[in-house]
Amino acid sequence: MNNYDLEDTNVDLSQSYIESLRENEKVKKYVKKKKTVDEEDQFVLQLLTKYVGPNFDKIFKRKFSFPGFLLGFFYMLYRKIYLLGFLYLFLTVLVATLFIKNPIVLLALSVETFIVNLIIGVQINRRYIDFAFNKVKKIEEKHNNLPDEAIINLCERKGGVSTLTAALLVILALVISISIYALLHNPIPGNRNTFNGKYNYDNSANLENELSFETYDVFELNTKSTKGHYIYYTNGCELELGKLKGYNSKEKLLKEMTKKYGTNYTTETIVNNSWNIINKDDTTYYLLGDKDKNIYLVIFSITDLNYKDSCLNYYNFIKSSLSIN
Repeated sequence: MNNYDLEDTNVDLSQSYIESLRENEKVKKYVKKKKTVDEEDQFVLQLLTKYVGPNFDKIFKRKFSFPGFLLGFFYMLYRKIYLLGFLYLFLTVLVATLFIKNPIVLLALSVETFIVNLIIGVQINRRYIDFAFNKVKKIEEKHNNLPDEAIINLCERKGGVSTLTAALLVILALVISISIYALLHNPIPGNRNTFNGKYNYDNSANLENELSFETYDVFELNTKSTKGHYIYYTNGCELELGKLKGYNSKEKLLKEMTKKYGTNYTTETIVNNSWNIINKDDTTYYLLGDKDKNIYLVIFSITDLNYKDSCLNYYNFIKSSLSIN
């Protein structure tokens, strides 16, 4: 065992400091097996300071970590406590993403994050020293055949901090959470099993070539329309027409829609095409038609009952003109 000059570590190497280091239970267990305690104290301290970095003295002495409190999981990732830090980060981001429209959940999550960050601020310095001891011990045991200088260099390389890795893990957690959110709200075509009241339109389709219909001049095309999903509106009513994707069959979707809306459907033949019609409360009409495994949906909604009579006339006119090409 060699003796090392520790001046470059920028820590207090007084006898009182060495004694305080000895009080750490892990240090006691770690150096107990060694023959020369003073030399081992020096070597353990050398490994630890190289693993932790220039802020070792602050981390070892201070009971509260303001960086840990302010940065929470990011500080853990920054200090290379990857497993626990990423788990906390991922769960936080996932809950925030899934319940982004629920202010109560988001408020509860904010309170929970504050409390957890406070706990991190109180615990992180002590826990990080324990974490560093475990890492240093594993490095030394795994590479005990190497010179001491090589072990010290390993600790310095494997420890320390990494802003880049922490940032990349934050981005990864965001990507995974957003992907989960997207899959839940926009299932992969062909794999949709349940209907939740939202329709998945094929915006890459050219509806103009696939579906024929007529409207009155009073209807204006909404700017949100796409080639596969038209939205028209006028006083008191709205019209939507689109080609759907992600549904296995019209019959299955129809069954799920009637269950969702709590009503039955009727069937009409319009311009040589069979359409299933769901009347919801005499204010919203859903028309489902299909051809060559393609499913088309028409929704006509009465948004203001003061215009109900005129809107019903529009609806009947538009319905009679529907044709799947």
